[in-house]
Amino acid sequence: MIRVCFCLLFSALLAFGQTLTLTGPATARQGQTIAVNLTLASPPASLVATQWTITLPQGYTATATAGAASITAAKDLYCNPTWDLCLTVGINANLYAAGGIVAVHQVTIPQAEIGRAHV
Repeated sequence: MIRVCFCLLFSALLAFGQTLTLTGPATARQGQTIAVNLTLASPPASLVATQWTITLPQGYTATATAGAASITAAKDLYCNPTWDLCLTVGINANLYAAGGIVAVHQVTIPQAEIGRAHV
């Protein structure tokens, strides 16, 4: 079993300097896939899109799906694996609600991982 620290997994840049909150398990086994939720705690009154980057250690992989807050606001999720950049956007003026999950990243821990990893 390895300990996984999510302190550096995502660097979020949002309008008006808002940040995303991460939640996920603190430990994971080799080869295990874990869900990491990105939640927007208190969006500004006019937030209609989000953008963040994901940085993973070598060998880790991740896929993303839109969370409930993005789906409710009719936003689409786009991630560019080359730049590690993700964003949610829609051709509408729907706002994000506070406390909603913007996206869920499924992070897979490599089989060969031993010890602690900061992601």
